[in-house]
Amino acid sequence: GTFDDNRVVAEDAEPEPYTRPRLESLGAIRPGEFLVRCFGTPGRGYVLQGTADFAGWRNLKTNTVRADGFFDHLDQGGTERRFYRLREL
Repeated sequence: GTFDDNRVVAEDAEPEPYTRPRLESLGAIRPGEFLVRCFGTPGRGYVLQGTADFAGWRNLKTNTVRADGFFDHLDQGGTERRFYRLREL
């Protein structure tokens, strides 16, 4: 804010544009390892979750999206089939 004749004038900062959370598969790196890219709004926190059966979701990684709009997760969960979702905190 700024001061003008003993008044405080608030100036709104330009808000970060909202980016809908989404995932991108970067594929298998080695047997039993799978790389997932997580996109979201820079500066916001997200949790990547995984499941094999859609009934029990497990937190795999909690992170804040960097200025470039994403973070990566290397899932070393073995050979079982896994589904992912990204949730905003």
